[in-house]
This record gives sequence, C-alpha cells and structure tokens, in this order.
Amino acid sequence: MGWAFLENGELIAQAEANGFKVMITVDKNLRYQQNISGRKISIITLDSVRMTYKHIAPLAGQVAAALRDLAEGSYVTIKSGS
Repeated sequence: MGWAFLENGELIAQAEANGFKVMITVDKNLRYQQNISGRKISIITLDSVRMTYKHIAPLAGQVAAALRDLAEGSYVTIKSGS
C-alpha cells in the first residue's frame, strides 16, 4: 500500500483511516510506545522466540481465536510455545 515509510503511530492511524480493524505485528514494544485507547483498530502481537514463518505459522489458530473475541482498541499478545 506504499506505507513502508510510515512510523508506528502514523501506520496505525493510516490503517485505521483505511478501514483496517486489526494490525498484526511482531513488535513487542509497540504496546508501550503507542496508546490506542479510543481507537477502533486493535493490535495483535506475535511473541515468538524466532520470527520466521516456521515459528509464526503455528500461531495461526491462536490468531483466529483472538480475532473472534477481539474488542476495539485492544492489545493482545500471542505467545509461542517455543
């Protein structure tokens, strides 16, 4: 979408303005850097020892479950077992 130049706060605002409801990230510090209270967009952080597809792909079921119960403007962290 041409957003590679955007910083975290700008990226969140742009995503929300374009109708995104959820942002999925591996940035564990985003929760402490960005206040999303009052926003419609929610953030899911994938907390894995390694950030490779092999390690993140098994979290898909947990992501799907989180998406079903996700409240607007919330942060959710999904931790891997390894």
